[in-house]
Amino acid sequence: ETTLSANSAERLLSLLSLLPHGVDKYSHAIPGLVETSNNVASAQLAAGGGAVEIVTATRSSLTPALERVRRTIRRAAERCGGSAEQPEAYPGWAPNP
Repeated sequence: ETTLSANSAERLLSLLSLLPHGVDKYSHAIPGLVETSNNVASAQLAAGGGAVEIVTATRSSLTPALERVRRTIRRAAERCGGSAEQPEAYPGWAPNP
């Protein structure tokens, strides 16, 4: 069984509390439509127990808003002593009501 040190557990909890989760912004153009959101999907110890992998899913109809949330995630990881691997995101898409 692998456990985290007290320091690692504290940094993990700090990171989880800093990560955006849920609706970030609703559309001004279409009432009730989520414009930008992030989902903290999972967190698990990586093989060997040397790291924790947190998976998130960020979506937005506006590319600048999407990149803003991705920067927030990256900065939170760095602030807590980690790093963020972020593959290229889906581009923003304009809703077609």
